[in-house]
Amino acid sequence: MSVHVEINYTKFKHYMEIGIKRLPNEMKYEINYFLLKLESRTKPRVPYRKGKLVGSAKRTVKTSNQVIEGELKYSAKSDRGYDYAEIQHRRCDFQHPIRGECRYLAGALDFVRADWPNHAERALRRSFNI
Repeated sequence: MSVHVEINYTKFKHYMEIGIKRLPNEMKYEINYFLLKLESRTKPRVPYRKGKLVGSAKRTVKTSNQVIEGELKYSAKSDRGYDYAEIQHRRCDFQHPIRGECRYLAGALDFVRADWPNHAERALRRSFNI
């Protein structure tokens, strides 16, 4: 009695190559989705007076040198020309009577960061049709 196992390496290699080609696009999709979730968590925490800062949210995903980078950025210029997004983020002594809090990015990031492995797993599964 015996068991015979055979693997067609050529076919396996072909499917791996297809999956590896798909992976960057799938990772870009998941990074953008992750940033979208982060944005939805940060918007209610962003200090609000006139809505300039809340409306300035911008998500970007780019690829360079085999690295895929994503960024969520809030950037709003004051009448004097300085970007007050960072000041609003760091200064916990500022009052936010309508809504908002200092460190509005950090709190939201802590919440969604735990879900990142799920995003990476989904990208891998879609790339390799698993």
